[in-house]
Amino acid sequence: MRPEVTRTASALAVAALVLGVACLPTGARPDSSTAREASRLHVFPRDDTDRLDVHVFVPYRAEVPGLAHYVEHLAWLSATRDWASNRRGRTGAWTNAHTIHYWISAQGGSVDELVETIGRVFDPIALAEQFALSEREIILREYRQKEVEDPWYRTFEQINVELNSGSPAAIPVLGEPEDIKALDLLQARKLHAQTHLVSNAAFLVDGNVSEEAALRALRKLGFPRNSENGDAIDHPGFSPASSERIELRLARETLTPHVIWRRVVRLNEKTPYEVLASRAELLGMILSASRPGGLAKALQFDQGIARSFSLWVHAIDGRHAELSFVAHPDPGVTLQGLVEAFEQALAQAARSGIPQATHDRVLRRHARQWPDWEDEAEASEYMKTLAIARLSEWRQPPDAETMRNLHGQLPLSAIDELLRQIAGEGRTVVAFVGPEGATE
Repeated sequence: MRPEVTRTASALAVAALVLGVACLPTGARPDSSTAREASRLHVFPRDDTDRLDVHVFVPYRAEVPGLAHYVEHLAWLSATRDWASNRRGRTGAWTNAHTIHYWISAQGGSVDELVETIGRVFDPIALAEQFALSEREIILREYRQKEVEDPWYRTFEQINVELNSGSPAAIPVLGEPEDIKALDLLQARKLHAQTHLVSNAAFLVDGNVSEEAALRALRKLGFPRNSENGDAIDHPGFSPASSERIELRLARETLTPHVIWRRVVRLNEKTPYEVLASRAELLGMILSASRPGGLAKALQFDQGIARSFSLWVHAIDGRHAELSFVAHPDPGVTLQGLVEAFEQALAQAARSGIPQATHDRVLRRHARQWPDWEDEAEASEYMKTLAIARLSEWRQPPDAETMRNLHGQLPLSAIDELLRQIAGEGRTVVAFVGPEGATE
């Protein structure tokens, strides 16, 4: 069923949308002559395990729904099918809106073997045409499984298309069944040849291996001695299509009535990504809280508007942030009434500002996510997980010094300013979701 879409101009916004070759928690820095090269390889040596993991990250720009995901399937199968059938370890792959991520893991395996095996994703796809085309049926099964396991999947995909209009993030990674059935091997081989270049990829190695051994293995793969042939690791630029308000009415017979409200805003000033990401996360925690300055009292405890709600704020890049709100109404409250109450509560929070006591209390809770920087193993594990997350988004991972300094860059004044801007004008999508008739 095609969703009913209402668009309105939002002129008046009421509550609106490195590391060196070794990434060590001590913040090791590469020599300046090799800094760009080293940023494409992140090694986390450990001598307390015999397991070795190798990750490969390949950036791409989406144009055809589902095509990059199809390329991922074909390249991964072409590279690892024989290795995996011999039960020599584990391997996998996945695709998001910007990056294809391949990984391989084994106990007692050599870095040369693992790099050589997973490195075959850069070779031309070596699969028989009939087999490659039959993989579309596997992807169709993946789509149907996702629909069953995550009934909100298609809803969020439709919202993404509207919210991210004009951006690569608006192109569905998996695609609809008709997109999957139309996937073409010639197209896949063309995209693979354009994107799967060792010089443009990033690598992360974790486990019982030295930095020198990892680098030697990658040299055999064709890892460049400098990065002149590769673009910088830089998340694709984003700019909302316009500051309009879009309302969707999505009939979903298997879902209880609820609201999904998302807004993207362009901020007045550019901020270093890690700083903005941490400020956004802290603001989301504050707005979700039942303390003064949060929205839980206004929506749940004082007025009984929302039976339950979830709220997140996250940084898209250094200049854009998104607020996402999902809520189920209390009995007797309409979906429209729930949206109006939320927007009023958000606007009031922005006008009043966040109390210092709330900021300080939630900041202490927010700080628990960071490791004990004096514990080298804990800090290294944290930085490795963060590096995988950032490379998966095609962002340059930060060094440990940057992360250690974040706590001092979250003052109340900065969080208040972020709240005021995110409650101002932006591109907003409001989806009323539920059984036929319940969204009216």
